[in-house]
Amino acid sequence: MPRYQRVTIPQDIALLDNAVPDEGLQDMHFNELKTSLYRHAEDERMHVTEYRNVKDLIRNKGKYAGFISIGPAPFEKDVLLRLHEAFRKTGG
Repeated sequence: MPRYQRVTIPQDIALLDNAVPDEGLQDMHFNELKTSLYRHAEDERMHVTEYRNVKDLIRNKGKYAGFISIGPAPFEKDVLLRLHEAFRKTGG
């Protein structure tokens, strides 16, 4: 038996897929990041739900401990502020 055992609490997190399709190597890079995220989330007893739309993510914010965004497309300042405000209120 290991000397230390880590107890993990199941968590739900959101993934904001912000990748731009049809970008060749860039697609491969971000797909690999997503694959890695899913693999490690499962190891940590986390459930990941993907979103491609910021409004949908904000509308469902109460379901998640937080979110991760993967992709190169820049967010407008007002979008970042809305995300910050939405998840700050839920503790994520």
